[in-house]
Amino acid sequence: MGGKEKYLQAFVKRHDSIVNFLEKCAIALNTLELMTEWSDHSASSKSSQCLSAVLSPKFIMSLCVCARFNTIFANTKGFAKTTNRYNAVCE
Repeated sequence: MGGKEKYLQAFVKRHDSIVNFLEKCAIALNTLELMTEWSDHSASSKSSQCLSAVLSPKFIMSLCVCARFNTIFANTKGFAKTTNRYNAVCE
């Protein structure tokens, strides 16, 4: 597999990761919020830090930009070709 194919394969995987994260984001945030109330100070503190990071404006803006970019790219014919190549290689 050449460099271009590896790049395209990595892009498709990252696109899927962003979509998966967006689909499960509310569940993850609710879980982290519950964990901040645990009596285990270590787990509670780490959950609070993670929640703060995910709710930071920089993270939210980056996520929105990536999601939008992926949506635009996914609507092009190039993405369909890339996805077909990726599926052919991975199956």
